Amino acid sequence: MPGQVNYADGVKFPASQVASTDVNTLDDYEEGTFQVTFTCGTSGTITIDTTQDTLSYVKIGRMVMISGLVAVSSVSSPVGSLSLGNLPFANQAGAEQSAYAPVNCRGSGLENTAATMMTGYIGPNGNTINIEHFSAGVVGNAAADVKGGSNFIIGAIYLAAQ
Repeated sequence: MPGQVNYADGVKFPASQVASTDVNTLDDYEEGTFQVTFTCGTSGTITIDTTQDTLSYVKIGRMVMISGLVAVSSVSSPVGSLSLGNLPFANQAGAEQSAYAPVNCRGSGLENTAATMMTGYIGPNGNTINIEHFSAGVVGNAAADVKGGSNFIIGAIYLAAQ
């Protein structure tokens, strides 16, 4: 019968998005994984364990959820800021505060035992997570905190760029 919905099969989306101009129409759902990279802001390198270099994502409309664990196998004199890159979708653009997305980050096995918390954010139109440490009431660069054997559990929800 035309127009009849078979609820036993659930909601299905086509393999390629058929975008709607109506912002209230759910027209996209996707699940997948992506390999991450670490970048030091000033100098040095951080090598990710190739068996633990992949995070998962779910994209529903513009909302993107990422999660997983990343392990470090070795470092070579990391200095400066720390970025986790290669996100599957860029964050929304804009100059206002709402264009920033917070990231939950748990770092363990770190070089800097005085760092009491790791935190992160995705900037406007960005496709990297900026990771910082919090130590003695001050937010600071986190690259030097990382050593071989460090790992990071990452969780974030952000709005993909339109």
